[in-house]
Amino acid sequence: MSNPQRSIAGYAVVLVALLCLTAATTAAHFLNLGPWHLPVALSIATFKGLLVALFFMHLLGSMRLIWLSVGVGILWLALLIGLTLTDYVTRRPHLRDWSTVRSQIVGPMIRSARLGSQVTTDAIII
Repeated sequence: MSNPQRSIAGYAVVLVALLCLTAATTAAHFLNLGPWHLPVALSIATFKGLLVALFFMHLLGSMRLIWLSVGVGILWLALLIGLTLTDYVTRRPHLRDWSTVRSQIVGPMIRSARLGSQVTTDAIII
């Protein structure tokens, strides 16, 4: 596959599309979308990344090996994000609640600092 010649007008169209999507991202920030805020922002960001990869990184007319490398990279990123999320989900619930962490760990440290003593290990309950 040969790389097709790109015109300046084509790059200008992609630039205008990226600027419009950036304006859409900014507008989405100020809108109250509720639970749809994150999916909307991620879909806009995905589309912007796709435009950059296809046109500015010249993936549109590249060989199949390059597409395979991109696919493997995306799968690797999905695997890393998935493993990170499984680690987060399997944590103990009290570690996710900052008020519990503050009351069990930071509270005894502040009280002992006021008294001028060292924090003992039995004061910290994990």
